[in-house]
Order: sequence, then structure tokens, then C-alpha cells
Amino acid sequence: MKFSSILIVVLMMSIFSFWGAKKYFDYKTNEQIQKSWEEATASYKKLYEEAEKYEEQRKALTSKYNRMLRDDHYGGKTPEDTLKLFVDALKKKDYSLASKYYVPEKWEQAEREMKKWIEEYPDMVYKFVSVAETGVVKRKKRVSGISLKLYEDAEDKYPFSLEMTLNNVNNIWKISDF
Repeated sequence: MKFSSILIVVLMMSIFSFWGAKKYFDYKTNEQIQKSWEEATASYKKLYEEAEKYEEQRKALTSKYNRMLRDDHYGGKTPEDTLKLFVDALKKKDYSLASKYYVPEKWEQAEREMKKWIEEYPDMVYKFVSVAETGVVKRKKRVSGISLKLYEDAEDKYPFSLEMTLNNVNNIWKISDF
């Protein structure tokens, strides 16, 4: 009887120890889950706030770009008209005006590059103006607009090339690449 009483007591202590340990680990696991949930929620909230900030910036930039398109009146009704206006500005050495015949997002870069071209390659700029005025212009339709190739003559193998894009807001043609 004494042995069975001891066995029952040991068995009961084992069961209570196991039950207590399980409760403790369940508590710790739940605590860890809660902590992980809170961290994930905080991380998600931060990402959401950043996404909202970027969305506001995107809207502001889109609005600014649309305003630039709406206010842009530099260009011709055809790619060739824009080319003529561009060449006229180059001949007058009005690089600020010449840069306005580019798409709005390239105005500043175009003006800087034209000044650099004039300094480094004045003969090339003169030749471009000459070819644009007296050479052969070939037009090729592209997905994003029109490509103009300017040849000195029918034998010329190295044409000047301009990519033109239509500003759909004002229906004027712009230089997108030169």
C-alpha cells in the first residue's frame, strides 16, 4: 500500500509538473506570437505610411508634368515644323529656346548639352544646321512617335537622327532624342 501511495503521489506530481510546464510554454508561445504580431503590424503600418507618402509624391509629380505639358507651346504641328523651329533657334544661338523644342523633362539637360556641343563640336553643329536646311529628310513611323533621319545627300550613310514625340495635350511635336 505504501508503494502504491508513493506511486500515486509521484504520478500526480508528474502530471501536475507536465501540466504546469505545458501552461508555461503555452503562455510563452502566446507571448512570442503576440510580440511577433505586434512587430508585423508595426512594420505593415510603417510600409503603408511610406506607400501613402510615395503616392502623394507621385500625384504631385504627375500633376506638375501634366501642367508642363499643358503650358508647353514650343513645337510645330508636324515633326518637320519642329525641326525647322529648332534649327532656327540654333542659328540664332538661342539655346534656351532650342531646348524648349525637346520634351519638357529634357529642357534643362538639352540646354546644357547644346552649349557643350557648341564648345566642343562647333563644326558638327554647323553641319547639322546645314543638312537640316538643305539635305534629305526621311521620316519613319515608330511606336512612340516619328524618327527623322537627316542625310546630307542621297549617298550619305551617316545621317543625323531625331526621335520626335507628339505632345497630345497641345498637339505639338517635340524632340525626345537627338
